[in-house]
Amino acid sequence: MGNFCSMNSLKEAPDGFTVVDLSSLLARYRITSQDIVSRNIKSLRITNSKKENSLGDRKACLLMGANSLVSVDLRELHDVKYIQSYFLLGCRSLQCVNLSGLSNVTLISDGFLSECPELRSVNLGAFGSVAQIGNYSDVRTSDCSYDKSDYAGFLKDCTKLQELDLSVLTSLKIIGPKFLAGCVALTFVDFRGLDKVHTIEDHFLENCVSLTTVDLSDMIAVEAIGPYFLHGCSSLQWVKVPSKWDQCLSKVSPEVVEKMVRPS
Repeated sequence: MGNFCSMNSLKEAPDGFTVVDLSSLLARYRITSQDIVSRNIKSLRITNSKKENSLGDRKACLLMGANSLVSVDLRELHDVKYIQSYFLLGCRSLQCVNLSGLSNVTLISDGFLSECPELRSVNLGAFGSVAQIGNYSDVRTSDCSYDKSDYAGFLKDCTKLQELDLSVLTSLKIIGPKFLAGCVALTFVDFRGLDKVHTIEDHFLENCVSLTTVDLSDMIAVEAIGPYFLHGCSSLQWVKVPSKWDQCLSKVSPEVVEKMVRPS
């Protein structure tokens, strides 16, 4: 548990939120997920008085496993450019997260909001500058306790998430491993406007068993697709892809390739 000084950094706001500055989550004697859970904090707002540019570092998997949290407010984090590995991973009670302050983020590392089974919706409208989701090197050098032999993905295993609008991610170039994998209730994902994506890593949308159709026809710049692409999507009827994808399907299963259609 954090020391007395760090625990004093938690303040109560009139609207019921507990407020903590990002610097207190990154300090030597930092507030940890264990501190959040021990005080049964359900609503947390993070401020940024010192204009930190990163959510997390090698030693801080911020709020990973903070299972008491129901709501997190990040609207004041305008100076943040990087979301490091495992931010808010495994928050089993989390239902609402306000990401509106993260409009300058360019990199989202592995594990962002993964394994949050109560999360039903996420507004990614602030992420228009994000160029990369998922970062192998950050995971391998992290000091956090998550199993480095695996990758936690982006919104992976959010089992109540039903729809997701990604059309704002117009700067996105790289989609990392296990992107939305295991989102078993997911029925629709809007991929329009993602015409800069050139790499889709392995396990993309794997085991999204409620998806019936996927339209990726705007992804005209894709040059590399990893294995297990749409693997285990047992309800899938068709996936619409650009014609030029014919040159990068060597790692995609024949069963999925058979369901690919091209825009007329």
